Amino acid sequence: MEEMTVHINELVQLSNKSAKLGGGISWRTIVDRLDKLSSDEIQLLTFDSIEDAREFYLCHSKMVGFGIRERDEKKDQKGIVTYKRWVCNREGFRNSKWLNLVDRKKEAKRLTRVGCLATIIVQWNKDIQKSVNPADLEHDILMHRVGIRIPQIVDLQAYQAGGHNKMGYTEKDLRNAVDQFHRNAVEVGDASQVLAYLDGRANGEPNFFYKYAVDVEKRLIRLFWTDSQSRLDYQYFGDVLVFDSTYRTNAYRKPLVILAGVNHHYVTTIFGCALIVDETEDTYKWVLETFLEAMEKKAPISVVTDRDGAMRNAIKAVIPYARHRLCAWHLKRNVVTNTNKGFVLDFGVAMDMICSHEEFERRWHLLVEKHNLRENQWVVDLYNKREKWAAAFLRGHFFAVRQNEHKEECITSQSSPVLITHLRELEGNAANIFMRKIFLKVRDEISAEASLRLVSIVDQDKVKLYTFTEYLHQICSWQVELDKAERSIICSCKKLESDGIPCSNAFAVMKNEDMGEIPKSCILFRWTQQAKPNEKNIYSIQLEDSAIQAARFGALCALSNQMCFYAVKTKQGYDEARECIINSASRFKNLWVNDAPLVHKV
Repeated sequence: MEEMTVHINELVQLSNKSAKLGGGISWRTIVDRLDKLSSDEIQLLTFDSIEDAREFYLCHSKMVGFGIRERDEKKDQKGIVTYKRWVCNREGFRNSKWLNLVDRKKEAKRLTRVGCLATIIVQWNKDIQKSVNPADLEHDILMHRVGIRIPQIVDLQAYQAGGHNKMGYTEKDLRNAVDQFHRNAVEVGDASQVLAYLDGRANGEPNFFYKYAVDVEKRLIRLFWTDSQSRLDYQYFGDVLVFDSTYRTNAYRKPLVILAGVNHHYVTTIFGCALIVDETEDTYKWVLETFLEAMEKKAPISVVTDRDGAMRNAIKAVIPYARHRLCAWHLKRNVVTNTNKGFVLDFGVAMDMICSHEEFERRWHLLVEKHNLRENQWVVDLYNKREKWAAAFLRGHFFAVRQNEHKEECITSQSSPVLITHLRELEGNAANIFMRKIFLKVRDEISAEASLRLVSIVDQDKVKLYTFTEYLHQICSWQVELDKAERSIICSCKKLESDGIPCSNAFAVMKNEDMGEIPKSCILFRWTQQAKPNEKNIYSIQLEDSAIQAARFGALCALSNQMCFYAVKTKQGYDEARECIINSASRFKNLWVNDAPLVHKV
């Protein structure tokens, strides 16, 4: 009891001292005894943010021995949280109607709500305004670089300022500043090693390409590279470009831009990579311009990206004639974050609907009304970008992959496929033309032909006009035009233009015309077995010994520069490094003499 009184008196004295300065007490200064805090002590605490308050109560509850959950929250008109309440996870009681069920179908769950009264409420102090001073953050970043932990820096600055509320910034502000510093500063040694390696690759592989840019302080800010195989693949399959910048799996947490596509095996192929510092429009322009420079100015006809904004503007500026589409996988992930569960399921259906623009508009408005999302600004913005994700607007534009397909397992079987459809001749012809995965998709269309019903045939001078509808689902009808002379087929569903494979309506015409082979007009060459010559890549040559040695030499020079930089700082370091270099040079020379061919021996 006496110990608790001492703690309270200590906190009261600290509170009175900081109150005179407009500050408060941070829980991080007493983190070693959070489990001993009383309610009176907790009321004396102040927090930098809602996240800081939640972290405190989470740590306190774990040390005491209970769990917590969010209970209430209030925001002002600007969206700032002004009131937040957390409670024990055993707060409240189970509704009595679930306890007295007569026709229970399964055993009742264990009672976990027992009316616990443990709770904490935090409120925003509107009288305290904070503005971040960049000079203060720069000083703190320097302290962090020499090994001082961020919580220690914050406590020190709070003590000097007379309270956390007098610091001018929060711990989160400092963490963000430190993170940004690491993103903008690549160590010279690392950059040198990378550039030395790439230079060695370029010397040994004639069609290896790389390019980089530095800022005014000679720091590496942009780097692009691609090898000879990737450049060759782009010449065959560069009609569609996937522009993905969501990867940050590197030591500096910098955006890694992956430029990829889909080959004739229906498998992702990488065309190039870029490491960048920021995601501005100018940076994306540089990446695209450098990419086109490496690919001999060949531009894609379609671009798939993971986001809009700066990336969209860069695409418009550098590849103005390319059709832009947003990645369906990223869209669906964002839908989960910004809407409700029911809308997520219906959105996938709306995204893949093959219908007219008017029909899409009608169904979309019904969908929004159904889930009460008319006032949701994110949904409004999504609708305004519908031409970049809805199949109803993208129909007729080739993107290599369907919107609802993000990944697909690789089919490794090389045996001839078993013919299982009712149109064996056409199925066998498709098996001989297309790659395995594409053939399976074509076979699905052949199977779907059985569910079509012929509505009419209009025989004109040069063409025949077929009209089909689906059996028992006559909501939509499709018109197919057959050129009598060229034997070419054009369908109003535009599946061939969108996915590059003939549709079920086209196979219905082939059956009606007794065709034993798929017309050339229904075959997209990039999906065929002849899309990529089955020959050795003339750009991919075996590296000569001199090229390999050049790459090794560049990498070792970069490492040696870093060692020498630190060794010359002290006489002991210089002496040790000098002796080590002399001994190592003699040892490596003997190693080379003993291992080299006779013509090199001395």
